[in-house]
Amino acid sequence: MADGRGSPEPVYVDQFRGRLFLVPRAAAPEARELANDPEDIGRAVHAALTVAWTRRPPVVSLPEQLRAADESREHARAVFADLIGVETHEYRPEVRVNVWDNGRDTILVRRVARNGSVAKESEVSLGRAIDPAVLGEWITALIRDARPSRGALARAYGAPEGRACVYSRLGIAYVCSSRLAVVGGASYDYAPPYARIDLRTEHAREELATSALAALDASDVIDPAAAQRREQWGADFVESTGLARRTIFSPRTGLVGVGRCGPEIRVSPTKRGRGQRYEGLPDLETALIEPTIDELGIAIEDAIRSAL
Repeated sequence: MADGRGSPEPVYVDQFRGRLFLVPRAAAPEARELANDPEDIGRAVHAALTVAWTRRPPVVSLPEQLRAADESREHARAVFADLIGVETHEYRPEVRVNVWDNGRDTILVRRVARNGSVAKESEVSLGRAIDPAVLGEWITALIRDARPSRGALARAYGAPEGRACVYSRLGIAYVCSSRLAVVGGASYDYAPPYARIDLRTEHAREELATSALAALDASDVIDPAAAQRREQWGADFVESTGLARRTIFSPRTGLVGVGRCGPEIRVSPTKRGRGQRYEGLPDLETALIEPTIDELGIAIEDAIRSAL
């Protein structure tokens, strides 16, 4: 730019384990936790944008300036680690919003994708004179509508990306678990514990919920030998439930995925795709925060009906 300084750094607003944070940068104010209030968020971000603009780095930095910037970043990380209560390498927010002031006429607000790139489809262009409360409303809306994946939530909470599977066929539900050999790796189905539930009985709802919870508890355990055990698990699943493997991918068989990350449980119906594949139905997914047995059972029952 004309004054010999570069572009200002963006300001980040993160959602981590349900909490909101203004994330420090080298030139930004100290980290702080934000109230889930658009006005508070907007004022904090607006102030951070002003600081970022006034502290733009020079286009050409001297060695001592680079060292000072590195020291500033290290200090900011240390302060932030104390604030969030976890080591910085464990900090993996489920949602991140990037707010950048171009210094002329525009503030850009956009979500950040898993790979660190800007999600252009989420980008909102606002005038620099925008009221901070309105800015906060846009940031809040992007966070609220983000719908982080089960994997993003698992990484945020430090949990394996496991799940329970509920197959249903001709009025009978069959429950099994899944396993990971490593966090973030492939998922292997048909793992124990198993359950066979007659959906026409009085206690089917309760049995669905308790069986799914037992499977979720089992899926929290990393099994380095999961790949080798999958064939045996498949045979055990058939023997335990009576659901023949050739019928698992039958048009009459539905599949519901149940995933848990932190306090949230997501119940996700699917539909049959091509070949031996099931495809998700994200519009019909239900997210529950610490549900009761009855609430979870109802959600699984509804998902079974959607999946058939």
